[in-house]
Amino acid sequence: MSLSQGDQLGRFEILDPLGAGGMGEVWRARDTELGREVAVKILPDEVAANAVRLDRFRREARALANLSHPNLLTVFDIGVDAGRPYTVAEMLDGRSLRKVLRRGSVSAASAVTWALEIARGLAAAHAGAIVHRDLKPDNVFLTRDGAIKILDFGLAKILEPEDFNMVADETISDPTDAGTLLGTMGYMAPEQLRGEQVDTTTDVFALGCMLYEMLTGRRPFAGGSRAEQISSVLRDDPEPLPSDLPLTLRTVVRRCLEKRPVARYQNAGEVAAALEAIDLDALEGIGGGGQAEHVQSTDSGSGITVAVMPFLNLCGDADQEYLCDGMTEEILGAIGKVRGLRVLARSSGFAFKGTDADPREIGRAIGADHLVEGSFRRLGDRIRVAARLVQTSDGSQLWADRYDRTASDIFELQDEVSVEVANQLRTALLEDEVARLKQRHVPDREAADLFLRGRYLWYRRREGDMQSAISLFERAIEKDPEYPQPHAGIAEVMTVLGANCYIEPKIAFARVRNELDQVFALDDLISSAHACRAMLYGYHLFQWEHADESFRRAIEIEPNWGHVKCWYAGFLAGMRRLDECALQSRAAAAAEPMAPVVQTLAGVNLINAGVDEGFAFIRRALDMDPDLPTAHHFLGVMLVNAGRFDEAIPHLEQGFQAGIFLDAALLALAFADLGRSERIAAIEKQLDTLATERYVSHFTRATLALAKGDHELCLDQIDDAREQGEYETMMIECMDYLAPVRTHPRYRRHLELMGIPEGVVADGSR
Repeated sequence: MSLSQGDQLGRFEILDPLGAGGMGEVWRARDTELGREVAVKILPDEVAANAVRLDRFRREARALANLSHPNLLTVFDIGVDAGRPYTVAEMLDGRSLRKVLRRGSVSAASAVTWALEIARGLAAAHAGAIVHRDLKPDNVFLTRDGAIKILDFGLAKILEPEDFNMVADETISDPTDAGTLLGTMGYMAPEQLRGEQVDTTTDVFALGCMLYEMLTGRRPFAGGSRAEQISSVLRDDPEPLPSDLPLTLRTVVRRCLEKRPVARYQNAGEVAAALEAIDLDALEGIGGGGQAEHVQSTDSGSGITVAVMPFLNLCGDADQEYLCDGMTEEILGAIGKVRGLRVLARSSGFAFKGTDADPREIGRAIGADHLVEGSFRRLGDRIRVAARLVQTSDGSQLWADRYDRTASDIFELQDEVSVEVANQLRTALLEDEVARLKQRHVPDREAADLFLRGRYLWYRRREGDMQSAISLFERAIEKDPEYPQPHAGIAEVMTVLGANCYIEPKIAFARVRNELDQVFALDDLISSAHACRAMLYGYHLFQWEHADESFRRAIEIEPNWGHVKCWYAGFLAGMRRLDECALQSRAAAAAEPMAPVVQTLAGVNLINAGVDEGFAFIRRALDMDPDLPTAHHFLGVMLVNAGRFDEAIPHLEQGFQAGIFLDAALLALAFADLGRSERIAAIEKQLDTLATERYVSHFTRATLALAKGDHELCLDQIDDAREQGEYETMMIECMDYLAPVRTHPRYRRHLELMGIPEGVVADGSR
């Protein structure tokens, strides 16, 4: 049913038409309550008449309306008036990317800038579990003030009138039936054309098609008829991009257009990270067969991405390795404080330690356009450090220097190298930035040496090494009580020991609180200390607001630390803030793509947020480290949650062998479900024996009781776990295997005492 000028739709006064097409009518309207102009879209009659499509419309509208991102069309309202479903969105002034591309290719700088903003908007949608499925230039809008907006997630298309009348593409769509095609020829991924399941990688393929088209003026896959186009997408490689484009850019496009979804970037966040690593200045004067204007990036940073590689140990003594790693980490931390530089997390560079990988290969793998490399040699009381800056696009050396100092000058040397690296990457450092690099307590030399030794052991993450690290940190504090880093080191180790129940949580977190008091009295800018305080508040004391504040502060100080984003995502999952959980999880995975533990935790949190794609993250971690206990443990937990007990058992067995006691109880649960109850008694006896040597958590006992069918004992142990402050008690709504006791009043009482909302899944059901 069509509208006319002057009609009233709810509180919206219809003014004049903007366009019409198969997806509905779009009108300019006035919000009579707020006094602003908006775009109102009336969906076709067939949507109103189809209950399935109408329900889908409502769900997608709500999901999109909950997203807030400058590169997504803002949806203000949805409604149904006289049987007509409609959406209300912001009014845009500008033109579609399709209209721009009718003139031909755009400059390489414009293409990358626009693609980056599209990727950022799409990443927000992906984090909200929304897949566009029909991304194309027609659905990207360039406003007159230079903003990029993604349109039409099955909801809205606010374009110029002629864009509606132009039949530029053949869109294939029937969103009511599973297995039917949804998309536009020329931008559909192979799996779409085969009628297979689509996910975030499908949008990545479409984005790659668009970026290729912006750079060349043509689509990547040719063909006259529909059959020829399909054949080209399924079998052919696109023609190579112009050789004057940087290798980093060509690599991004090539990876987006991989035939196999697993070989592509896994989501738009990863694409954005790769595009951010491209130097826009290096693109000036390249491309631009058309007349499109250049749009300045909305990012305030310079787009320079740097990784600090592990310094080589030339001492001939493996015992000096801790000094090399310490030099690397101090420089990494220092340049990470400089505005305009994006410094990748420790795991990115250390993933290549001990290898002879080419800088160009490293750059492609981790999304860095510059590497800081160096070597360290100690001879008695003298140290010699060589450092250089390498451009990953071609492996060329941009700067190099050598420093000879006494060992007591090591901190000044670290500052000197950091300032020089930053100056090489930027035209100049502001005075306040130089000062910020040097804002540190210069510790006693012996204390610093003890701290570096302890941190070296801490990063190995073995239980015995963690205890030795604490001893070294304590000795460092004895030598220099004003040195904050050893206090932070103890807090971090004890947080991990307590959260994982290697020791009694009450004992561990009492120590954490004491050490944090010491840290914050000396220095408020240590990210790990804020992260530990967040874990103390959130995972032990259950003080949600304080935890949230501390997590945000830790991320503000060190935005590329993937571990803390994973911890925060876990907290958000426990609080049932699932959209935020997914966003932080993807950000963590993108920040540390070479860290298998981060990929594991990101995957777990995505699954807890209702995104099954998380399983791929965990399996990717196991590809990187097949023996990683954390990955086996969490994969086992997630498989048990999903009722896939046969698959879970080998992973749980490996986790238990590595000392994760909860996996023993989960094994008992799996055996109970599979009718192998004789195994349960043996597992219980084994845990009783282990309890004489190490703390066995109450939550582990609760899981074992559930396996035995003793629901009252299970709930008793959950109560004891809460009193002890075991972190699983705040994650309890993520433990789907607890379904047999979830309706019990005592379980509901636990949620009330904790202040945890009852769990929901993506479709809104319990």
